[in-house]
Amino acid sequence: MSDEPFASEPPRRTLFRNSNLIGGLAFLGGVIVTLGAVQLGGGFSRVPAAPAPVAAPVAQQPQQNSIPAVPPGTDIATLNARETMLAGKLDLLEMRIRDVDGSARNAAGYATQAERLMIAFAVRRVVERGQPLGALENQLRA
Repeated sequence: MSDEPFASEPPRRTLFRNSNLIGGLAFLGGVIVTLGAVQLGGGFSRVPAAPAPVAAPVAQQPQQNSIPAVPPGTDIATLNARETMLAGKLDLLEMRIRDVDGSARNAAGYATQAERLMIAFAVRRVVERGQPLGALENQLRA
C-alpha cells in the first residue's frame, strides 16, 4: 500500500455547465428571432404613412335600389329558396331549444322532489334511532 492519500475525482460539472450554456444560447436565439420579427413588422414605433392624395370631392348620386350588390352569376331565386330553407331549419332549432328547455325544467322539478324525499327518509331513520337531527334540521326548515 502506498502512503499517499486517496485522491478523489473532482466533481463533474460539465453536464450542468452544458445545460446552462444550451439554455442561455436558446434564450438569446429566441430574443434575436423576436427582435428580427419586430423589425420586419415595422419596428416598435409605427410612423404613420404619408397620407394618400385625395381627389377632389365628387357629388355622389343616391343609389336607386336598396338591394345590395350581388356577385355576377348569382340567381336570386336560388338565394330566396336557400333563405327559406335556412329559415325553416332555424324554426326547427328554436322548437328543439324550447323542448329541451321544458325537459330541463321538468327534470329540475323531479330532482328537487327526489331531494326532499331523501331528506324525509333520512329524518325518519334518525328519529327511529332516537338520535338528534343535527344538519338535517336546517334542511327540514328549507
